Amino acid sequence: MRIHLVPVGFTPEVYTNSFGPIMSAGADKLIFLHSSFETNQSRRKTEETVHSIQKSLTSIPFEKLILRSHSFQGMIEECIGLLKRFGPGDVVYLHLGGGERFVGIALLYASFFSKVNVRVVQVLEYGLDTTTPFRYEVFPSLPPYPLSSAQRKVLSLVAEKAGQKLTELARRVSPEKPERVTPSLLRQLRNLQELGFVEQDEGKTYAVSGSGKMVLLV
Repeated sequence: MRIHLVPVGFTPEVYTNSFGPIMSAGADKLIFLHSSFETNQSRRKTEETVHSIQKSLTSIPFEKLILRSHSFQGMIEECIGLLKRFGPGDVVYLHLGGGERFVGIALLYASFFSKVNVRVVQVLEYGLDTTTPFRYEVFPSLPPYPLSSAQRKVLSLVAEKAGQKLTELARRVSPEKPERVTPSLLRQLRNLQELGFVEQDEGKTYAVSGSGKMVLLV
């Protein structure tokens, strides 16, 4: 299936003109997204845009989705969950040319933690002339970071319990002989810190970062 995720704005022509990816690449489903922060006025305007798109693209099924989280990380995690609905045979287009800017950024960020076949759609110019009113570029998203099984195991251990030090983590890995696994465990933790997935405070305790939590969702 060809699914288009659209943070809908106030300009329906961005999505319905024949030069755009919805028309040129085809679509089997449209999902319109916006946040719960919308005002009554902006909600009315986006509803008008959605209605206009539906009138122009009557044969394409659609769905409306509201991101309920009030934090940016929460929105990213909701978008990761949305991308998980699709499989290896699907192509998912992320439209970043309209709507609430932070919704588009959350979608883009979520794509870094997804193995789905994603295409990012950006509108580069508006109103070039009467024959080509918009100019688009479509390019693939970055693939998720390939954690090894050892890295994932250590990251999961850190995520399971707050405030753990190296000695406690080593005991959890090898209760009988923690000293044997301490050097390799320390190397893995330092590597995860360099990647930005693990953080260490002044008390030498470890915690999973925001991106570390999301990479565990992959």
